[in-house]
Amino acid sequence: MARGPGFYVELKPGQSGSTEDIAESVNNKVLRTKRITGGVIFQESIPKSPSEKVPRNMLRDMAKADARTANF
Repeated sequence: MARGPGFYVELKPGQSGSTEDIAESVNNKVLRTKRITGGVIFQESIPKSPSEKVPRNMLRDMAKADARTANF
């Protein structure tokens, strides 16, 4: 499993960002216990339901799969 809170990020076309920039931006805005320690993974697309919500159970499954392959 991940070492702690992590992020999946979907960048819009034409946008750029580094894992350090995103982690720093988030870590400056949240409590210490919520800081990104599990890493940032860029995805081409993040799955969404028909109502445009992100199904958390799918993200948990993705995180488990990434932890097994040591990407997260």
